[in-house]
Amino acid sequence: VSNIHCEACVSPHALSTGGAPLEQSSVLQGTLLSVVSCLLSACGGIYSEKLLKDKAKDSIHWQNMQLYAWGILFNFLGAVMNDTRIFERGLLVGYNRWAYLVVLNNALNGLAVSAILKYADNIARVYAHAAAMIATMVLSVIFFGERPTPQLLLAVAIVGASALQYNLPPEQPA
Repeated sequence: VSNIHCEACVSPHALSTGGAPLEQSSVLQGTLLSVVSCLLSACGGIYSEKLLKDKAKDSIHWQNMQLYAWGILFNFLGAVMNDTRIFERGLLVGYNRWAYLVVLNNALNGLAVSAILKYADNIARVYAHAAAMIATMVLSVIFFGERPTPQLLLAVAIVGASALQYNLPPEQPA
């Protein structure tokens, strides 16, 4: 149940419409796509955990190279199909230092997720993502003066309740 609570923490945060009227079909479509996205993410995380733990003696760096080779291949194919001019102008045209920092951040995030999946489990990964959402909210308030929305505060409360519930000792049979 605590896992469902944690996964559901994203839903209230996504409910904000900015005051714009919603059509019922777009709400249904958005909800269905969110559910599909959650399912695919969960399946991908579980399968990645399986691949990393099946050969526990292999180096995490070797396993990452094997896993990310597919991502590199499919992303390159997608880039070529989207814009064949990358052969003329180069793959990194238009990159500045911020773009390189984003790439570095994503690479380090990928390494951290792999370490979590190899040495902990997929549930720890879900809670790490939830903690990152909370940290982002706090940093946005501190550095940018953002005001958290009620949906975000509800999501934080759900994550907290879920983490507490998950870490409670199991009930002993009477």
